[in-house]
Amino acid sequence: MELSAGTSLEQHTTLCGRFELMREEPANTGVQLFGPTLAVLDTQTGEPARACVLDAALLPTPEARAAFVRELGELGEVQDSALVPQVFVGQDGERVVVCYDPLQGAFALRDMDDGPRSSDLANELQRLARQLARALAALHERGRVHGMLAGESVFVGPRGPAAFQHGFAPLCARVELERRWSSVDPALLAPELLAGGGFTPASDTYAWGVALSEFATGLRGAAALRAAEPPGLQAGLWALIAASLAPDPSARPQDGAELVRRLEALALAGTAEAAPEPIIDLTPASPPPPPPRASRPSGEVSAPSIAVPPVAPPAAPLPPALESLSVPTGPSAPGLPVREAPKVTASAPVEQPVMGLEDLLFGEGSIRPNSVQALRSSLDPLGHLRGRQRRRLRQPAGPLGALEQRPAPRPRADRGQHRPPRLALAVAARHPRRAERRRHQSLGGPLRRARDRGAGGPGAGSGAARVGARAARDEAGAGA
Repeated sequence: MELSAGTSLEQHTTLCGRFELMREEPANTGVQLFGPTLAVLDTQTGEPARACVLDAALLPTPEARAAFVRELGELGEVQDSALVPQVFVGQDGERVVVCYDPLQGAFALRDMDDGPRSSDLANELQRLARQLARALAALHERGRVHGMLAGESVFVGPRGPAAFQHGFAPLCARVELERRWSSVDPALLAPELLAGGGFTPASDTYAWGVALSEFATGLRGAAALRAAEPPGLQAGLWALIAASLAPDPSARPQDGAELVRRLEALALAGTAEAAPEPIIDLTPASPPPPPPRASRPSGEVSAPSIAVPPVAPPAAPLPPALESLSVPTGPSAPGLPVREAPKVTASAPVEQPVMGLEDLLFGEGSIRPNSVQALRSSLDPLGHLRGRQRRRLRQPAGPLGALEQRPAPRPRADRGQHRPPRLALAVAARHPRRAERRRHQSLGGPLRRARDRGAGGPGAGSGAARVGARAARDEAGAGA
């Protein structure tokens, strides 16, 4: 099946048994002289790609198709950021399929021309000129040419503009190419090509100038070549574009390498012409010179200057203990008098009394009883000192007097029987029967004693008699 611009998307086609057709790219993607550019899916790797399918009219013989595949296979080894990577080339019957990396996030250069003009047009034009010149230099130094460099054969990706479909035109049938480019504006082709000449590096530099003129002006064809220089461009860049559009091939830059050199020279010239930034001198200023001395009148004699040696500061006075010590003296030199050092005896040190805990608490100058009670309360949560400290307090304190004999705290007889209210409630909640039994035990003794006193013995009489007897006893006691 022959692919054309009218290929239906409903009919899925597999190219070379490997690439499945997904859609056809717009007309501004790829030079239409070689047929439409297709978006395909590589079934072997699962990766998308862009495919160019050249029909049998461009490559009419098996020899031409084999030569095309061989030459394009060698071009696929060229690795440069200014060229779109080629991933596959092969025959599919009478057709030849060339696949390129899709450059995720890239878009066709013509999409920028059709939209509004960029505010940073000058920098974008410099970058496009530099990248396309690098692409031509990479091809020319290997003896190859692009043949059909145009805005449709350029993608703008994450790494900048890059060209594809390089090397197609010189390998296709010239008769078919001339028939197809008859519908193209002749101003887009180098004059020598229209005259029947071959594809050369000089014709590539002409195509480089056409692509930059259309991008800078936003116009197409001859209108772009006749347009004036847009404002704000790099100095000398428009003159280089005009030189590449010269009708005489010898007046143009001869290849991509010369374009790269001249672009670098323009960049260096622009850097040199840029106004240098002011240099700020950060060195400290030198101090002002001293004022001149006033001249003395004649006849006046100045007093001679006397050098006064520096006076050492007075030594700090020694402490009294050091003043009382004698300094040993050695043998003096012969002829010098010997000065006896004063004989001073050192006084004996005064012993300071050492106060113990008892002296601190109860001796002279001791702390107050309130403080003692606070100290005791802080030492023992029960309000008294521990046993070891209590025994120390009962011993005599030495020459300062005996300690006060304090009685030991009386132990509580009911300790452990009565619990704090919160603890008693907690026990009653966990053991209700035990709590009820203890309550009856605590109340059973008084009830039995009252019953015995009222009835004359345990278990005698009724309740009313016991109550009457108890009332009589109370009255007798009150009368007495």
